Amino acid sequence: MVFTQAQTTAFFTDPTQMSISAETRAQLQIEGIDTIDDLLEFDTTSINSVVDNLRRPGGRIPNPDVQPPDGSTIPRPPFLMGAKSIMRLEGATKIVKYYETVGRELTAVNMRWNNAIKIFVQHFKALEVTKKENEVPDVPKITKTLAVTKWSESFKDFLSRVLGMRMIPLSYVIRDEAEVPAAAPPLATHAAPANGVYPYSELHGSVEEELVARGSHDHPHFRNDNQQVYNYIEEATRGTIYAASIKPSQRTKDGRKAWNAIVNQYAGKDKWEKELKECDDFIHTRKWTGAQNYTLEKFVSQHRTSYISMCQCAEHVDYQLPNEITRVKYLLEGIENSDPTLQAALALVRADDGPNGKMHDFESATAFLLPSDPVSTKRGGRKRGAHVSFVTADIASSSGKQSKGPVTGVEFRYYELSEYQSLSTEQQDELRAWRIENKGHKKPKGNKFTGKDKIGKTKTNAAAEKKRFKVAVSAAVAAELGKRDKEAATKAGTADAVGKYMLSVMNAAAPASKKASAATASAANALPDNFSSELNAIMERASIHSPKKK
Repeated sequence: MVFTQAQTTAFFTDPTQMSISAETRAQLQIEGIDTIDDLLEFDTTSINSVVDNLRRPGGRIPNPDVQPPDGSTIPRPPFLMGAKSIMRLEGATKIVKYYETVGRELTAVNMRWNNAIKIFVQHFKALEVTKKENEVPDVPKITKTLAVTKWSESFKDFLSRVLGMRMIPLSYVIRDEAEVPAAAPPLATHAAPANGVYPYSELHGSVEEELVARGSHDHPHFRNDNQQVYNYIEEATRGTIYAASIKPSQRTKDGRKAWNAIVNQYAGKDKWEKELKECDDFIHTRKWTGAQNYTLEKFVSQHRTSYISMCQCAEHVDYQLPNEITRVKYLLEGIENSDPTLQAALALVRADDGPNGKMHDFESATAFLLPSDPVSTKRGGRKRGAHVSFVTADIASSSGKQSKGPVTGVEFRYYELSEYQSLSTEQQDELRAWRIENKGHKKPKGNKFTGKDKIGKTKTNAAAEKKRFKVAVSAAVAAELGKRDKEAATKAGTADAVGKYMLSVMNAAAPASKKASAATASAANALPDNFSSELNAIMERASIHSPKKK
């Protein structure tokens, strides 16, 4: 629509529009802003340059005094433009570019400040903040837990949060139709002010969605946005079998082509139909009996998740989604448990079938049923397992029946002789070292399970206790080995002394001599304290008995 001269003048000078004085309006024409369409060539920077020129105009004008000297002149005075007029003019330049991007004609209605322009400025300011922060979220990756069908939805959401070169969300690159319909849908209307319109259609609902739906793919900046989309897809498929599908688009960095290749091969209609059938079968056939620890809450959550997946599938295949009453009916039919409390709750839900009753509200029905879950009641309403924040093990003070050796795994406890003899030498050594280490150890006053004393102070951590135990074991083993060596040396000395004594006795049986008697006495003096027991043992083995003393 072509603006009339009167409409153009009113746009610039009317107090409810740009609110620019007639003198300044005339100077704007000199600066190049004559019609509303001229604003398409200006932006915030160039508008600020125009304002600076208006404040410091060049040249001189005739002296306006009553009786000026002949031929006198004065510097040209500045042209005034208030902050409100500057702000509105900058908003007008942005909305003109926006209408050009989405293919809308400028009209006297959609170029009103207290109408479309003011609303547009608010929407566009949010886009500018997002662009300025430049915080790109993490690219969703295709994994075992995020199949291609689910990934395609996540990737669309990701692109909708990333702005391209023209302040358009990058999801416009992968929209279903590349060509934009020539006729734009009518703008949404509002009651105040009269005949007011929004800067977007009811079909799209926001400035962002209008840009995504009607942003042209023929613009020079589309190439940059298309390449950026390819980079994101390459990152999402890197190291997967799906990377081969985008290989043909690698040279040109064609993001739209790469997207269509993956979707057509791995997220086509057949994949959505398969997922839809699985979800539909779950809602219709899965039964809950309350067996084991399968709670009603988990069953309800699976019902809810299946319905959400069905809603996503319905966007790709034709399917009639179940309404609220159908969802509640399938849920009740799937509960097969004879618990009286639960059966009473089910009966109350079935009876509440009014327009606002629980039979018409899935979430209200589930909220009413869950407190009657017999599985949760048996478990005390707590989840399985314990949340442990810290554990220490005081090996020195723990019970023998509850501790094991870290080296051989021997249990630290009392053993019968037959049990002890069945242990390996290494196990016996570790058990003996532990008994030496814990000899005379008193039972701790604190809690032996939490490792805390009465005043709540945490004891040495498990790593330090384990290290201390290893040092104690090493010391005990070394002491035991030394004791064994000493006992072996003592036994060897005893045997040697016994042998010398026996030899002296035998010599004594021969003809007596002073030398032999002296040798016998010397051997007797060298005998150890346990000589008698050792000698008796040797004599018993040799079947020799010493004569009794008279």
